[in-house]
Amino acid sequence: MTAMKNNFWAFKEGDGNNRAHVPATPMWIAIIRVVQLALALLILILSAVAANKFGVAWSSLALTWFTFAWTLLHIGWLAISILIVPLIYNIWGQLAVEILSVIFWLASWAALAADAAAIGDYESAYTGRGRLGLSNDFKTGSSCIKASAALGALQWVLFVVTLVFFVMALIRFQKGHTTTTTRVSDPEAAAGSSELKTGPGGLHTTTQQAYPDDGGVQAQQGFVEQPVSVDHAEPQQQQPQAHQAQPTAYS
Repeated sequence: MTAMKNNFWAFKEGDGNNRAHVPATPMWIAIIRVVQLALALLILILSAVAANKFGVAWSSLALTWFTFAWTLLHIGWLAISILIVPLIYNIWGQLAVEILSVIFWLASWAALAADAAAIGDYESAYTGRGRLGLSNDFKTGSSCIKASAALGALQWVLFVVTLVFFVMALIRFQKGHTTTTTRVSDPEAAAGSSELKTGPGGLHTTTQQAYPDDGGVQAQQGFVEQPVSVDHAEPQQQQPQAHQAQPTAYS
């Protein structure tokens, strides 16, 4: 369970590319991406079979094929920008792509579901006894349309899940980035003081920084207090001077 929460592109951190602007993506999201790609391919095949059996490409099928191509671009861009060329990754670009994918799949499965419902009504009206009397091609095409609609709804749910997770990851990423930037740009947090002091434990170094009032470049000045050595010498005793007799002149 813990492995599912690990960052899936962590194994690429030692390739020399900077991914500081890429939010971490857990392994379970990477697995969902693979499922999304597989579902998109399966829906494409089913819709293509339906178009072949009916002999016509309805607007719902054309929209589904476009959404499939969009999904390839979406997941392919994520894989390349995160794993191979992180320079082309943009966090806001991913947000826009995630939102568009949700919209496209919603429109696709809704259109397929509308066609599937219309086909069901036609089947009932044509025979009056269900699908009895319809051609095999029609039955196959009908089944493919209905399956495409059901899988399209599941695909839409998966893209909603990835969108919600990405929005939450984006909020956490932006909060962490803002906190880091504030700490670096705070002069009081970045400033320190340095002094060389003597004490019972020896010499202690502290750094001081002076900031000019005019908003110019911060000048960093180190103040060093040299230890003062005081020699406590004993006072010298004053030696008594010898009194010599001065010569006296007598007249």
